Amino acid sequence: MRYNPQKIEGNLNVTDQFPLKELFVLLAGFIGIFIAAYVILGFAVELIMPHIDLKTENKLMKLMNSSASPTKEIAGIPIGLRQKNDRLLENVLRKLISNSSMSLPEIKIRYVNNETINAYAHIDGTIEIHSALFSKMSTENELAFVIAHELGHYAYKDNLKVLGRKLVLLFLGTTFLGADNGLNKMMLNTLGATESKFNQVQEERADKYAIELLNKTYGHIGGANSSFSKILKTNEPEALYVFSTHPNPSKRLETISREINLKGYKVDKQLSLNED
Repeated sequence: MRYNPQKIEGNLNVTDQFPLKELFVLLAGFIGIFIAAYVILGFAVELIMPHIDLKTENKLMKLMNSSASPTKEIAGIPIGLRQKNDRLLENVLRKLISNSSMSLPEIKIRYVNNETINAYAHIDGTIEIHSALFSKMSTENELAFVIAHELGHYAYKDNLKVLGRKLVLLFLGTTFLGADNGLNKMMLNTLGATESKFNQVQEERADKYAIELLNKTYGHIGGANSSFSKILKTNEPEALYVFSTHPNPSKRLETISREINLKGYKVDKQLSLNED
């Protein structure tokens, strides 16, 4: 049999497809697997964390205490004023905790000299009240509502859910990219910052908890609406900061008013900030 060689069309060593196509396909597959794993594990965290007992929760929060990043403060506040404000916050906090119908972990509170109008519940059990927000509260009841809202996040273990999602991110990032990978660290910092925020469902639930706790502590809900009204009326650009970790205040005010009307809570005289 005579061999008749066939002419080869093209170059066998060079693909006809776009050179980066396989890279894009692999990258898309990697991202898809990562997102799917994150959603599944994140959903598992949402189911498991609410059932953790208080003893375990306190242990987890203490472990996070060493890694918690305190909010940057403005220097210059007198020590005496800080101590006075810390004591006031602590007194209101303990009053609210003693009237809570839901179990709460070990909570700390601190006054932070910061120009952003905000309050925040950290993963480690520390509530921060910024001086810019504190200065707008003229009554104990208004301040109590703000603190009660942050307590609501601990009552529903929202802090543990945030912790769980961060651990999921850390696990997936380390598994897929390695512990010392620069891309991994950048991704964790970006997504971690996003996952540190409470969602709108959690915020609305914390508001309802705060209304109930305020009524149980003071016998009425005076201070709930006025605390939000003061933030909405401010002309300072810093007021927009509250939007970054909380839903729109005007919508929250509508939700709070609707909840108050639904429950038939009354409004009565509020206590001054210096009144026991």
